[in-house]
Amino acid sequence: MKPLLNARVGRVGLALLLGTAAWAETPSGDAGERERIRTERAAAEAVYVQQVQLCRENFVVTSCIDAARAQRHAALVRLDKQQQALDEARRMQRAGERLQALDSKRSGEEARRREEAARERSANRRDTEDPKSATEPANAAAPRTPRAASSGAERAAQEARARRAYELKQLQAEAHRQEVARRNEERARKTHPGAPLPTPAASAGSAGVPKADDRER
Repeated sequence: MKPLLNARVGRVGLALLLGTAAWAETPSGDAGERERIRTERAAAEAVYVQQVQLCRENFVVTSCIDAARAQRHAALVRLDKQQQALDEARRMQRAGERLQALDSKRSGEEARRREEAARERSANRRDTEDPKSATEPANAAAPRTPRAASSGAERAAQEARARRAYELKQLQAEAHRQEVARRNEERARKTHPGAPLPTPAASAGSAGVPKADDRER
């Protein structure tokens, strides 16, 4: 009885091995892998049910069922690991897609910022170049006004200096005449002590006398 049971259990194990080999030959792909894992999980459960039924029919319940459970556990652990690997791969793929989307968004925003900055620089250049070109004729004609104003101020200053020089000469001439008249009066007193002093009008009217005295001196 036990050899027959072992043979049946062996056939079940062979079925599991064939399922593993079929999984190895299954084309790669997330959907296909998940479908394969579900199929093998259902097959492992079905094999376990068949093994338990076989054990009960042969009245070898405890040890036979324990072996069936161990076999099912090994198959489910293997399938769980495969399921976890697929889940991890999917998480990594989604994380990569999110990062790629963020990079694309940042790249688009950076490109827009660069474009806006380029437009602003171009607008600033136009604003700075246009007033310059517009004011060039005015700047070219601007120096004429200061020169004209400077010439008028210089003429006014020269005329003022000329007037002051003329007035100074008049004052100097008047002072010289007064000094000559004073010297003549002193000389006349020394020469003719008893002679009356000339009146201011006579001194002023005798403008030719000081000139003769000056020639004698």
